[in-house]
Amino acid sequence: MVISTKNPSAQRIAILASLATMALSLGLLANINFLFHDNYEETGQANAISFPIPAVEHFKLQERAGDANLMISPDFVDPSIHCEFCPRIEYTPGQMGKSGVAYKSDKPLDLTGAKSVVFFARGEKGGEKVSFVQAGRDDTSANTDIFENKKFEVITEDIYLRNDWKKYQIDLVGTSLKDISYPFGFIVKGQDTAKIVFYLKAVTYDVQPAQNPLPTLQHNVPPIAKAGNQTVTLG
Repeated sequence: MVISTKNPSAQRIAILASLATMALSLGLLANINFLFHDNYEETGQANAISFPIPAVEHFKLQERAGDANLMISPDFVDPSIHCEFCPRIEYTPGQMGKSGVAYKSDKPLDLTGAKSVVFFARGEKGGEKVSFVQAGRDDTSANTDIFENKKFEVITEDIYLRNDWKKYQIDLVGTSLKDISYPFGFIVKGQDTAKIVFYLKAVTYDVQPAQNPLPTLQHNVPPIAKAGNQTVTLG
């Protein structure tokens, strides 16, 4: 895809239109409005969610935690690294040594039926240390790492990003996905004052099972009981 224009707004519209056309041709978007709204709830179809749900990294509402020295450029463009309006995250470590963002829906979502979260990430230099959180709710009795009063159903182990794009998948099978306010987030960590930069794109809730999912520190699933040769999920 080659788009040549000196008008940034026209360029953005042209790229989004091209992406939407490609996605529709591949059957990837059940709701094209998602690309052009600040939040999936604004489409008026919160009670009739269909999958896959793309572009979670473009939710405008965010909850932040940890060090304050974190900046996000949500519509960063750099064709040399294949970043077309993808978030650029820049973090300068402070006293806590880590900072986090949880992307927030303005109303709780019922994501029941999703089996995985799929996304792409890359570091600017490689070696950037990041973990990811999924399926979060407000909960005054719980803390998830640096996120106070929030409970996330899935938390990945730390990973070290490469300096090129890599596809990552997170397993959601067995996870409670009702009333989700924070579908996705990240925690970036630094060991000194050196600036850390990384990029995200195409964060998607999907009904396809995860292939080679990231290892997790926490994955809350209902208790399992076996009755004879049958496996029964309780709760």
